[in-house]
Amino acid sequence: MLAQIIQSNNYCYIYFAGKTKEEYLEYAQKLSVINNKYWSGSKGAWECPVDSYKFIKDLFELKVDYNTIGSELKLHPYEYQKKLIYDILTHKELLLVSPCGSGKTIIGIGAYLELKKNRLINPNSIGIVLVKATLKLQWLNEVSKFSEAKANIIKSNAEITSGYRSKIKKIQSDIKKLNASKNKALVKQYKSKIKEYELSAKDAFNQQFDGYDLLILNYEALKDEAISQKLKTLNIEYIFADEVHKISNRKAQLSQAAYEFNYIKYKIGATATAISNNPENIFGLYSFVAPELFPSYSQFAKNYIKYAGYGRVIGVKNAMTLANRYKNNIVVVTKEEISKQLPSLTVIQQYCELTEEQNTMIHQILDELKEAKDKEYNLSKNMTNHESLENNPEYMSIKAQIMMLQTFAQELSDDPRLLLASDSKYAMKYSLHHNQSPKTELALDLVLQILESGEKVIIISRYVRMLELLEQDIIKKFGPNIKIAKVDGSMSDKDRYDNIYTKFRDDPTYNILLMSDAGSTGTNASTAQYIIEFDLAESYATQTQRHGRIERADSIHKNVFVYQLIAKDSYDEIQQAIVNKKEAYDSNLIKIFANNSK
Repeated sequence: MLAQIIQSNNYCYIYFAGKTKEEYLEYAQKLSVINNKYWSGSKGAWECPVDSYKFIKDLFELKVDYNTIGSELKLHPYEYQKKLIYDILTHKELLLVSPCGSGKTIIGIGAYLELKKNRLINPNSIGIVLVKATLKLQWLNEVSKFSEAKANIIKSNAEITSGYRSKIKKIQSDIKKLNASKNKALVKQYKSKIKEYELSAKDAFNQQFDGYDLLILNYEALKDEAISQKLKTLNIEYIFADEVHKISNRKAQLSQAAYEFNYIKYKIGATATAISNNPENIFGLYSFVAPELFPSYSQFAKNYIKYAGYGRVIGVKNAMTLANRYKNNIVVVTKEEISKQLPSLTVIQQYCELTEEQNTMIHQILDELKEAKDKEYNLSKNMTNHESLENNPEYMSIKAQIMMLQTFAQELSDDPRLLLASDSKYAMKYSLHHNQSPKTELALDLVLQILESGEKVIIISRYVRMLELLEQDIIKKFGPNIKIAKVDGSMSDKDRYDNIYTKFRDDPTYNILLMSDAGSTGTNASTAQYIIEFDLAESYATQTQRHGRIERADSIHKNVFVYQLIAKDSYDEIQQAIVNKKEAYDSNLIKIFANNSK
């Protein structure tokens, strides 16, 4: 140990106990991750709160050579990635808030390799990577791309055994057709075959867990009883939960299934999304990452949750006390800190004027929307509790009407053809007599400019039907030989991977990617220089994810650009105001957490 740690009353003191320059540098490196330290000249030591004693003791007893971090990876990590890997090694239970494109796969894989190399986990132990279902294949490929570790995607018992179950069903059907008394030998043979298939199915399920370093699962897989029980029998000491905000709702079944694994020694939750202003989500996240921080929800609620009428959560109280409680279990990395590795991103708003008929109809929809929201407000203020509100048929009908009108307003701002293709009978009320879309025309003009410059472009829309219309228009404009990659929520994981990586990112003949928000998380389009947001994201978090497809540490460009298409005097401008408000809040929140963790 390079330091002597002494506990005294409400403080602990760190005295340097090394002798060489190298030992001092290692000592200084470890000091850098300690929060709320104060140099006491009279004692010649660093003074820290006593509740940091265990963390500090573990930190200085940890024998890790910082300079060799990343040596097990096939590529050399950036300095900030090395620092984050080191933070994982020293913190054990950590919420990592890091921008899109910062390389969370490299960090997650690198941390696992370092833990094994430094004998901080058993060399025979297994690691788990929890991801969104659409990102399983990407993580599998990234593990082999960045390391020598062996990884496998875990499938459900039903997926693994479907072939065997089909064979068993056929045999059972054949048995029913036989006269059992006359064909005893054959029936016995058939039943023996069924047992053989059942054993083979069981073996096939178990074999997918054997012989691998990292097991990759989507969050939903933890709800599968067979998978959950099997995992609990394995020697698992590391779990990296990407997009961990998926389990921030403590009541959700998905979260409850994940919490069953909060006993694992090293638990890392990674997200690009700032912590919500709803303190319940903080409790939900740490119920997985560091359950001992807040063992009682009732006590947490009493201390930190601010309520309005009928138990509605409206914010946090004692915010700084709460932040200090989990300061040793969070690391916030801002874009400014990794800006040297990220390309410079420029967001450009491109405005268009809608047709007169579009404007007239959109304003009619917005007037109806205001009227519906006024009704919603008047109903809600007269209700005594939230449950009564949710069970009120008139209130729920108005909520549905509001969502419908918002969708129609956005679709009409995008392209009138969306309403004509709608399955809703109400959509016809707002459809137009023409199919002209100034926004689509603007998008096609931008695509032409980008392709002529020799660059790749991603076009994102929340509507799959809009992507289909754009594909038709692009082919009409550029000819049938134009190569277009596509990603939407209906595609298999393999097809998504092939379209994003094999085609768009890595094949120079594919220069256009049409993508719904199903592809806007966790994917890497580092060869593209441009994104066209055909319609704005529904939230700031989604917008951040969208932009993160090209704002990446391994981008081949120094500058990347996002064009946001906005129809003047339309629902686009309402959506823009919503996103901008959330952006300002999240930016301030990140600064608070970042400063608090210094």
